[in-house]
Amino acid sequence: MVSPAIAPQPELFLDGPANALLAAIEAEPHTPLGVAISAPGGYGKTALLDAIETAYQRAGFTVAKGHEALTGAAAETVLVIDDAHLVDDARLSELSRRAAAGQRFAVAYRPWPRRAALDALAATLTRYGRMVALAPFTREQTAAYLRRLADDGVPATTVEFVHTHTAGIPRLVDRLGRALVPPSATRTPDHTSIPPAAFTPIAVELDALDSDARRLLLAAAADIDTPIDVLGSLLVTDPEALDTLLAVVRSTGLVGPNDQLPPLVKQAVAALSPASRRVAVWQRVAEAQLRRGAPVLPLARPLLALGATGEQAGAIFETAAEEALPHEPALAAELFGAAAAAGRATAARQARAAALAGDLDTALRIADRLVTVEDPVQRAAGAA
Repeated sequence: MVSPAIAPQPELFLDGPANALLAAIEAEPHTPLGVAISAPGGYGKTALLDAIETAYQRAGFTVAKGHEALTGAAAETVLVIDDAHLVDDARLSELSRRAAAGQRFAVAYRPWPRRAALDALAATLTRYGRMVALAPFTREQTAAYLRRLADDGVPATTVEFVHTHTAGIPRLVDRLGRALVPPSATRTPDHTSIPPAAFTPIAVELDALDSDARRLLLAAAADIDTPIDVLGSLLVTDPEALDTLLAVVRSTGLVGPNDQLPPLVKQAVAALSPASRRVAVWQRVAEAQLRRGAPVLPLARPLLALGATGEQAGAIFETAAEEALPHEPALAAELFGAAAAAGRATAARQARAAALAGDLDTALRIADRLVTVEDPVQRAAGAA
C-alpha cells in the first residue's frame, strides 16, 4: 500500500506545541533546529510545514522542499520534507546525519509505515531537535475554526454537530464545516445531517487502502461500540498481521482518539462501500458477536435493510429479534419474519411480536397459517 495523494489541507490553525515551535523559529531563526512532525493523515502536518517554510523565508533563509533536495543541499539551506514515511532509508539516514550536524530542517510523517531508519531519525531528533505530535481539535478549537470559515457567528448546535461527527480531526472538521457553513449571506441557522460533499477526503483515503484495511473500516462502521483492535481480531488471526493492519488504519486519520470511527467516517465508509461488501463484513462481525454472546441487534438492522439471507443471517435475525422484543416489538416482528424466511422456527414468536406491536391483523394471519402446518410444536404455538 502507498500513502494517498494529499487532499486539500485546512488552513493553518495551530495548537500549543505547534505555536511554540513557530515562535521559537521566529525568535531565533539562526539557531540550528531539526523538527519532526508526526500525526495521522489530515491533522495539519503539511499546513505546519508550510508555516515553517514561511518563517524561515522571512528570516532570509533559502528553503528547499522535498526529499530530492537532499542531494547537494548546502548546510545553510533549510530542508522541508513532507511524507517522510515514504522516503527511502538512505535519505532518512542522511537526514539523521544532518540533524546531528545541526542543519535546519523539518520533516513530517504518518505513524505508518514505520521503519528502522525513520525510528533512528526520530531518536536523533529527540537528542538534537524537536518532536511535535499533532492532536485533534478541542471543542473550543472546532468552534473557532468554524467561525473563521463562516466569517461570522456559528450556532452552538452546529459546533456541537461538527465536533461530535468528526471527533475534532482537523481535515474532517474543515470538510464538514465547509459543507455546513457556507457564506453568511446564504447560511441557514442550523444543520442536522451530513452532506455527501463531506465524504471527499474519506474517499481519497479509502481508495489508497488494501482490501483488509477497507474491511476493517467497514466493520468499524457498523453501529456497535467496539474498538477497532477487537474488530480487527475478528477479521485477522495472525498477531503480526493484525498489528500492521491496525497501524495502517490508524495512520489514515479516519479513526478517532477513542479508537472508534467518528460518525462522519462511519457514514462515509458505509455509503462508499458496495452493498454486497457491507453484507459480507457486517454478517461476519455479527456471527462473531453471536459466538461471544454479545448483542447483535445493531448489526441486524442494516443487514435486514440490505436483504441479507441464508442460514447464518437467520440465526442473527432470530437473536436480534429477542433483543428487540421488550422495547421494539414491531422491529422484533420484522426480524422474526426474516428469520422464518431463512428457515428458523420463529413464526409463532413473530405473531406474538406483531400482537404486542398492535398489528393484530398480521398476528392473526400468521397464527391461522401455523395451525395448518405439520410440525406439532409450531401448530400448538399458532393455536395458543
